[in-house]
Amino acid sequence: MIALPSLSLAQSVVEVVATVAFALSGLIEAARKRLDAVGVVVVAGLTAFGGGTLRDVLLDRRPFFWVQHAVWLWLLLALCIAAMLFMRARHFAPTERAMQWPDALGLGLFCAGGTQVALAANLPALAAVLMGMVTAVFGGVLRDIVCNEVPRAFSDHRPYALCAFAGGWVTVLATRFGAGDEAALVAGAAAASALRAAALWTGYRLPAWRPGGDEDRRGRCSGRCSAGPRQTRPVTRSACARSAPPAPVGVRVPPVARAAQRLNQVKFIAVFGYQNAVTLGTAVGRPSRRAGRAHPGPSDEEHPTMLCQWQCAGCGEGSVGFAFPWGRCPKCGGVLVQCGNAGAPGADGAAAAAAGAETPALAAVRTAFEIELGGRAFYQRAAVDCADPALRELFRRFAVMEGEHMEALARRYRVDVPDPPPLASLQTAVVFAGIDRLIGDPSDLLRIAIGFEQRAAATFAASAAAAIPGSAEQRLYEELNAEEREHERMLDAELSRWQARAGAARPAAGAAAAAAAVAAPQLNGAELLLAGHDAASIAIECDGKRMSYGELRDRVARAGALWRQRGLRPGDRVAVKLPDGFDWVVAWLGAIWAGGVAVGVNPRIPAPEWQFILEEAGFDVIVAESAEDTPPPWNARVSLVDEARAAVSATPPLPAVPMPEEAPAFWVHSSGTSGKPKAVVHTHRCVREIGRISAERFGIAPGDRLFASSRLFFAYPLTNLLLAGLRLGATLVLDAQWPTAKGVAATVARMRPTVLFSVPSLYRDLLNESAAGAIAAAGVRLCVSAGEALPAQLRRRWVSASGLPIIDGYGASETLVLVMQAADERGFLPSPGVEIRALDESARDTPTRLLVRCATLASGYYDRPIAQAESFREGAFCPADLWQRTEGGFWQFAGREDSLVKIRGRWVNLVELAEKLTAQAGAVNDGAAVCVPDADGVDAVAYFYVAADAERARAALEQVAATLPPYQRPRWLHAVDSFPRGPTGKLLRRKLVELHRQQGGQR
Repeated sequence: MIALPSLSLAQSVVEVVATVAFALSGLIEAARKRLDAVGVVVVAGLTAFGGGTLRDVLLDRRPFFWVQHAVWLWLLLALCIAAMLFMRARHFAPTERAMQWPDALGLGLFCAGGTQVALAANLPALAAVLMGMVTAVFGGVLRDIVCNEVPRAFSDHRPYALCAFAGGWVTVLATRFGAGDEAALVAGAAAASALRAAALWTGYRLPAWRPGGDEDRRGRCSGRCSAGPRQTRPVTRSACARSAPPAPVGVRVPPVARAAQRLNQVKFIAVFGYQNAVTLGTAVGRPSRRAGRAHPGPSDEEHPTMLCQWQCAGCGEGSVGFAFPWGRCPKCGGVLVQCGNAGAPGADGAAAAAAGAETPALAAVRTAFEIELGGRAFYQRAAVDCADPALRELFRRFAVMEGEHMEALARRYRVDVPDPPPLASLQTAVVFAGIDRLIGDPSDLLRIAIGFEQRAAATFAASAAAAIPGSAEQRLYEELNAEEREHERMLDAELSRWQARAGAARPAAGAAAAAAAVAAPQLNGAELLLAGHDAASIAIECDGKRMSYGELRDRVARAGALWRQRGLRPGDRVAVKLPDGFDWVVAWLGAIWAGGVAVGVNPRIPAPEWQFILEEAGFDVIVAESAEDTPPPWNARVSLVDEARAAVSATPPLPAVPMPEEAPAFWVHSSGTSGKPKAVVHTHRCVREIGRISAERFGIAPGDRLFASSRLFFAYPLTNLLLAGLRLGATLVLDAQWPTAKGVAATVARMRPTVLFSVPSLYRDLLNESAAGAIAAAGVRLCVSAGEALPAQLRRRWVSASGLPIIDGYGASETLVLVMQAADERGFLPSPGVEIRALDESARDTPTRLLVRCATLASGYYDRPIAQAESFREGAFCPADLWQRTEGGFWQFAGREDSLVKIRGRWVNLVELAEKLTAQAGAVNDGAAVCVPDADGVDAVAYFYVAADAERARAALEQVAATLPPYQRPRWLHAVDSFPRGPTGKLLRRKLVELHRQQGGQR
């Protein structure tokens, strides 16, 4: 034992244990800050020796204990080396929480020991207690200062110095009442450490001191936020707010007050309904450029607020901002471990998330999202229901603006946009916004929007005043308050523009718009699709019935006339939420014929996703089998398919409405496998070249019969079956039933198509049902696969069983057509008329993204400027998939960016690994690999498989895995009955990760 002058054995033990504990806390903090080895040792030494050194300076004790006994320095060095080796060997991710517990132990031991040293020097009781506080606190203060942190002893609001003060008094009192030195030492140390541990465990915080007169307490921005006067910028914000601020953090709300707050929240949710028709007779001016500008999200320099800090347990990359513990590392997708303050009172963000709680910072962002969703809903309802074209355009621009800002918030804080809340009526909105009369003038809607912004700003200001000064949530609320004020000023400007220009500007603006429309090249995509065909040839067969091209053209022209009679204007959106069939095609093409924008919707879409699309699109017409699954006020826009069919027959046909070539003709929603689907906007011009690839590469011509297993709301069948088929004069075979292997085989046998479009998973199911031979016997001459990668083993099995060639196609909702095709296993080649080049021309031996140019390229995403900037570059589409060039100019699919991961420092392609395991195991019907962290936070591979005999398949997989390099071997093997797939058949890998977690990662 190290003997210290004038100290007993017990005191020497306390000094050693306390020094080790404080050294560990300093070492963990230094590791969190990613200092080098020398920096780690220095910070650990300052933390361990700083408090005792200051105490000895004040007591004039020379030499210092660590100078007199050099063994302390050797002990520190050995401890640091051992700890660093342990962290590296165990891939230990240092967190703030890991640092707090040794810090609590050292706090108690040092405060009691320091108090006894001061008592031995004959200091008065109060001075001795303060000397114990210095000993316990100052080392941590030095640690935080060196690590560029505000000292936690004074800023954390959880008792720290107060615990040391209490422990010192316990030591003094125990000594005064006759306890021995050892007993007093243990009592004081236990008291201080227990108090600190209790504060950490329960999340108790000391009240924050607030000076009087703070402008934030009166609901006005003090200008202290990062978006204040110095950096004010136009950020798109919403038009809504809560009617009462939330309770201050940490304050218990009485039941009556809590009920009142809940009522106010219900009022807030209700304010944005706009279900009653409103007749507006006056025009408004167009919004300023500033109102419609996309907000791509601030850079790190523009947005310095750090709400929490995380470090990836896999690659070690630090993340600053919103990166919640149930999220993933933005660089490698690994598990994130908290290493900074998440702004949660009473617990750090990781602990709160683990307990199912929500941090105040996260609550603030969710409040902002709720406001944005409500604002967009209000603007869409206003745009749909008002009669004035200029006002409709204004509010639709505002709706787009809200969506753009939601995207910016989601990217900035790495939080998914939540599902929209239910909505109610305009009358509630009027009362909430302070309008004391019925709506009768366009300016009233703008005043309502301004009232929402004022309420929102007041809410955020009150929330900032209630938060802990300097805390993460306070800074966030202040930023949101400033943005709401900026949006309020923008709406004020729009109201002034309307009042100054009402009536006078509208004719000129309308004339200018009309002149621009006439000058632009014009066509109608639906008319072009149906032109030039023999009127008697069969266009569609479904359920034993047929429709000729002449009949189809007539019904589409009548449907267009019906939509125009019901108020559809050029650019308005029509949702077709039906099973595949005649009605689907007529309603969809009729919308384009009338100058509208057609949007196919999955008839089985989940309710939250359906409401999100409703609020995003603001449909003017919805064609569906029932209105029951469409929420108000949109259910008033539903045209029931039976009624619409009869109305179409009774409506005289309308000539096709000519539209500018670049005007939107239809939307296709992306599959949304990694989040909410994006609306991909396609224009009328794409129809010109839509059939070229089908004719030149697939040999499709009039007389061919085309069948696709996937539904028409999916871009793959919409393009290759409907658009290309009609453009080339082929016959479309449609089936209203949801696709299954048995159903597809029965349809093929009954309808006898010549070309089959399907996805790999269904081809695999057809093989498992022994239906491949029947497909060939029914007259199919060519099979096409797309939607996801076609494994080489599956291709070989299909060709062997059916004798049919199968073309593997690669395309996207953004390109419509299959821009690359592979007729064999050598790889993909560009389709006719498509230009393909590497995004990184220097990438010869490594996977790279591609730039794709084609005549059918989309104009972009609706309401997603940031995603559009990432995916549309240099006039081309840049998908997130990775490709590698091979000999002969072929391209090989190398997975998505998120499927190329590092395991044990080596790159692993999860797609290739899954194909290898599935092919070599033999007994496996289907397989997929995902990257998940193990118990230590280190990334490893989990392999999921479908097999008739799971145990036999597992044994085969284990044999195959044993032959792989260690970094490729799956850590977990999971047998499942089927894979989670989206409505288009794509594998949902994120669902597999969730399933792995539910199963506890068992092998």
